[in-house]
Amino acid sequence: MNVLQGSDLETSDIEIAAPPNGGTSLNGTILVDGADSTLTMSGGSTLKIGKSGAPSLVARIEVSGDGVFHSGTGAITLGQAGTLDINTGGIFNANAAISMADGSTLTLAGGELNATAGLDNSFDGTITFTDGTLTVSGGTFTATSTSTSENFVVTGAA
Repeated sequence: MNVLQGSDLETSDIEIAAPPNGGTSLNGTILVDGADSTLTMSGGSTLKIGKSGAPSLVARIEVSGDGVFHSGTGAITLGQAGTLDINTGGIFNANAAISMADGSTLTLAGGELNATAGLDNSFDGTITFTDGTLTVSGGTFTATSTSTSENFVVTGAA
């Protein structure tokens, strides 16, 4: 699904390649790209990108080119093989804690991630930071299974 060039999409819960009753061969991608393009999740809606225990799934969200993604206040889960790419000009506003599973990927390459309720990578997913801004202003930032900090900000090139 694409939200492009000035489009706005308002929705509730989103599950990308995260079937509740089995299923291990689904694929799904959401792209939010272009000036004034927004995807906004309502209220306590949840976001599931991929599914733990299903490493062959392809589940991806990409935000770039001045596109903006606003999550709801329900859980944000990057399951195994789940990918969140925030590229140049993209902004991802996480209004709930982000939980990453082993095998998940978070890439910040010139965009902005605002995690207002924490970022938990205690299961050692992959975080790649090449440029942009990562702000964890609420909750805690658990970068790996052995580290935790509060009020974490990284800005600029790695």
